[in-house]
Amino acid sequence: QTVGPDERATRRADFALGVTALRVLLREGLHGARLTATMVTATMATSMFGWHCPWRPLISTASAQIATSPRPIMVIVLQHCEEAAILSNIRCGLAHAPHVKLHHLRRTDDRVAAHLDGLAVAGEVGDQLCQNALAEPGPGEIFTATVRAIEGKQTAHFNRIMAVVEAMPELEQGAFAALGWTSPQHLQGVIKHFLESKQPSLRRYGMVACALHRVDPGASLETGLATDDVALRARALRTIGELGRQDLLPATLSALKDGEASCKF
Repeated sequence: QTVGPDERATRRADFALGVTALRVLLREGLHGARLTATMVTATMATSMFGWHCPWRPLISTASAQIATSPRPIMVIVLQHCEEAAILSNIRCGLAHAPHVKLHHLRRTDDRVAAHLDGLAVAGEVGDQLCQNALAEPGPGEIFTATVRAIEGKQTAHFNRIMAVVEAMPELEQGAFAALGWTSPQHLQGVIKHFLESKQPSLRRYGMVACALHRVDPGASLETGLATDDVALRARALRTIGELGRQDLLPATLSALKDGEASCKF
């Protein structure tokens, strides 16, 4: 497959990163390389050969064996954290670009997933680095930290992310993207808690997750329409449209007389 110069440069950079990880593996030995095999597998295999790399099963087996080591390599975990944030920002741009095709998005998704897997393998170390990155937050850092907080069921970490987003509302798209990225199995129970919360912001997050995964939040929509919180009311109206709740059409039509522009339009 013919690739452009930008794609070749990206693949060369990822290959170099994989080589660096391999050197750490050789220097530290198998017992000190908890994450190196993951880096080599994810970065080199997906970037150089695509996700269907012919050697992926063999490398994945080696990764599973090496990942039992108790000591993660900080430089590799930090690389996972930084790259996941950067790639999530890149993916956001690609998703809205008119020339990007699905196979381009899949290649980027594979790379994001590989780095998030590396953070998951790192456990508490990976979670803490994601939280440390919130000292200078951007949408990518919010995305990465939110995914790890939800998948790791770290309530305290998620509350800190919420505080950051409330202080900097322009970053909430990173949290929304994380809710769409996280698989339903990790969202079970979490979204129910959000929708039943007394905090309007959490209820809004629950509706966003339901809309992104095309799951009907039920009576929470009608409750959201009756709330005094403008952001929650606007989110409920948008969710009704995204999910095609025709039974709530009269309520949405009445919103055309709403005094708040975000709800009216």
